[in-house]
Amino acid sequence: MEPAPEGPGFQIEDGHTVRWAGWEFHLKADARAGLVVSGATVQDPATGARREVMYKGMASELFVPYMDPTEAWYFKTYMDAGEYGFGLQAMPLVPLNDCPRHARYMDGVFVAADGRPYVRENMICVFERYAGDIAWRHSESPITGMDVSSTPLPHTHTYPPPCYV
Repeated sequence: MEPAPEGPGFQIEDGHTVRWAGWEFHLKADARAGLVVSGATVQDPATGARREVMYKGMASELFVPYMDPTEAWYFKTYMDAGEYGFGLQAMPLVPLNDCPRHARYMDGVFVAADGRPYVRENMICVFERYAGDIAWRHSESPITGMDVSSTPLPHTHTYPPPCYV
């Protein structure tokens, strides 16, 4: 979806503050937490006053235990994510692959092991989109020194799947 002829309906101020449709929030890429949304406010249409909606939110605040909660399964808390450096696992976004032509990009500033800051470009993109399509991308970490093979097996699916309430 291309933006309106007059441009996108959002503005980015100070490099990280997004204003859109009565909303205002700050975006930042964090080495531990990943994407951090903070200072989110919305303008009350009845009074015109700004209402605070969220002080700070991040994906690393989620915790979803997988399988057995014992120590042997602890490593299965993949993207529940503060302990693994969720932001450091992020890859730079590729224009026209990850984000549309009209996206605006933000860099992430991180701290190296020696304490020096460094910049990773295109860590966040902001754009307006039609809400009826998917918004994800899959990636794998490279595994070296190992041969991996797979054999495809035929599968039969019956749709719709059963629902359990």
